[in-house]
Amino acid sequence: MNNYLMITMTHKKLIYPPQLIKILWVLFSGFLLTSCEQSLNLKLTEEEPISLETFEAAEGLKLPYQLYMPNSMSGWSIGESTRFVFDEKRKVYVLDKISLDVPLVDDQGHRFKICSESWRYQFGFGTYITDDESTIGVAETGTVVRIERFAQPSTDIRIEAPANVNDSVQRLLRVEFKLTHWEPKPQGLLRLHIENQPLK
Repeated sequence: MNNYLMITMTHKKLIYPPQLIKILWVLFSGFLLTSCEQSLNLKLTEEEPISLETFEAAEGLKLPYQLYMPNSMSGWSIGESTRFVFDEKRKVYVLDKISLDVPLVDDQGHRFKICSESWRYQFGFGTYITDDESTIGVAETGTVVRIERFAQPSTDIRIEAPANVNDSVQRLLRVEFKLTHWEPKPQGLLRLHIENQPLK
């Protein structure tokens, strides 16, 4: 018993209150950062592949505000050219005929945001993520991913598509967004599809 007390008291002498506070603060900070990352980010790499059938079968909801897609292809303005049209029958937001072969407005690649008119509400993968984590590879048959509305502005959604090797066609991007959940936070499915349209 005496040996046990002596070991305990010796151990207490090795940790002074300031050191203990510092250790606890480091542990708390790490926990806080992890929690923030989980709440502000939706890692694309952690998502399981979502089928086109799942997208079509999901029940869609309508937002209480207009939805826009400012982008590096047709411009970062909020207007008719970047406004989604809500398909009442399919309950899905649609924006199509976005040419991938036009000169981009900057040199940062093909990218876009999905947001409300005031930019206050933004759907995406999160705030504190890298470009690679927010890049979608668009398959020929189309690609579906899950996105959420975050409390902070979301990182741009980037796309990778096969290069256009045929001068007689242009690549047109079709974007569909289906809001599937409103609570506990707005969440939905984003479908990207590329069509090759013959040039006139």
